[in-house]
Amino acid sequence: MAREKKPRRDKRRKNDQPKEFEERLLEIRRVTRVTTWGRRMSFRATVIIGNGKGKIGIGTAKGTDVSVAVRKATREAYKEVVVVPITESRSVPYALTIKKKACIVKLIPAAPGTGLKAWSSLRAVLELAGYENILSKIVWANNKLNVALTTFKALTTYKHADHFSAAPAKEEAKDADSAEANNDKKTDKKPAKKAPAKKTANASVAATADKKTEKKTEKKPAKKEEKVEKKETTKKADKAPTKTEEKIAFYCEEGKKLKLGLSDELIEKATKACGPSIHKADAELVSSSDTDELETVKKNFIAKKLGVEGEEADAAIQKAIDALWSSNSKKYRALFYALVAKELGKEDKLA
Repeated sequence: MAREKKPRRDKRRKNDQPKEFEERLLEIRRVTRVTTWGRRMSFRATVIIGNGKGKIGIGTAKGTDVSVAVRKATREAYKEVVVVPITESRSVPYALTIKKKACIVKLIPAAPGTGLKAWSSLRAVLELAGYENILSKIVWANNKLNVALTTFKALTTYKHADHFSAAPAKEEAKDADSAEANNDKKTDKKPAKKAPAKKTANASVAATADKKTEKKTEKKPAKKEEKVEKKETTKKADKAPTKTEEKIAFYCEEGKKLKLGLSDELIEKATKACGPSIHKADAELVSSSDTDELETVKKNFIAKKLGVEGEEADAAIQKAIDALWSSNSKKYRALFYALVAKELGKEDKLA
């Protein structure tokens, strides 16, 4: 007789049970890596998982194929699962602003019935975590991966409910410790001081006599220190010479060395007439070979300030140049102006 054939067993596992976490593919991007052999193409996948009850995870991975990258990313997401706080109104405990790289995410708690006011990958992360009423905002970022990572960081920075419940207990313990310390201080009282003995008439007379002798022995403070302090203050009050004053002194010494026959008052007036040009190395000197510069001297100084034009001005300039050439010195503008004013007899107009 032929044996009846038994049906084969299906040895494959049946995955009829629902998964605890919901998996969601956030983004797939094709990326390249440049090597000496050329460009190597690969895919980068970002996967988010969550159970809708406060557990969430994010994973990113690369692979030569899309399926390989997604498989790696889900495996990484299951490794990074964390627990985030959710209130009774399905919202966050308090408002929070977090920055990561170039992305800023703001999370604000909302009343029941508000809904999930979020966009892009921020909405995906909050939905999988189990939030239903949140106000949110994304600043400076459009990258889905950066937004998701910043949201993940924001949710993990929230302090757990146990922290808030433990805070008042700590405060109570501190209050109890402080009360015990106060009680200990009260118990450790210092011994009472003895009352001082009553003074007799003779003792009081002796005390007054001692005070009088102490007052006589006290010497008055010396006035030398006050005088020294006054001298120091007067020295500080004396102002240091300015740059123009230093220049005037220098030009006066040069005029005396060269024996130009110029008075200190005339040199001082000439230096002030030069203006800020004396403080510059190039403008401090006059070039006798430069006709353009001599023309500007005639227009700006001799014509405007001294009121002389024409051949008389040219003659005064030539005499000043000859005087400086004969002394074999630098042709300082202040001395040049003083010589010109002296030749023209216009010293009063330099004031």
